Amino acid sequence: MAKYYAKVVKEIEEVTRREYKHIHIIGGCQDVFLNRLTAKYTGKDIYVGPIEATAVGNIVCQMRKANEFPDLIEARKCIAKSFDVHKTEIIEGRFWEYAND
Repeated sequence: MAKYYAKVVKEIEEVTRREYKHIHIIGGCQDVFLNRLTAKYTGKDIYVGPIEATAVGNIVCQMRKANEFPDLIEARKCIAKSFDVHKTEIIEGRFWEYAND
């Protein structure tokens, strides 16, 4: 799967003519080994979480409809402050994982 992710990331970068520095993996993202392999094969920093992305997305949509957030940017800031997001990166060939501040 990680090799396939790397292939797809490369295709996306070719189509968009942009280079992305990191990848966000949400929902079903508890597989640390897969996250590490994804970092290895893509060469990107990996941000993992929130785990329950579907539920969070549904709540945010309802809150946006109720005008609880002025825009999507504010909703994303709230999500980032409310849920654990961890970062996996490779430095000098070693994996480093820590909570994203």
